[in-house]
Amino acid sequence: MPQMSNLWWLPIMVWTSIMLFMMKIIIFNTNTQMHKTLTKNKNNITLKKWQW
Repeated sequence: MPQMSNLWWLPIMVWTSIMLFMMKIIIFNTNTQMHKTLTKNKNNITLKKWQW
């Protein structure tokens, strides 16, 4: 019985770990997308300068 009562934190730990993992993935994806858009904008700006 004591061992069973000790298991209540297991789902919480699993849930928190999953949430942290998802947050990491989401943050990483947004960072890469931001970087891509930033480079695109830089390229566009240079192209406009050259065209002008």
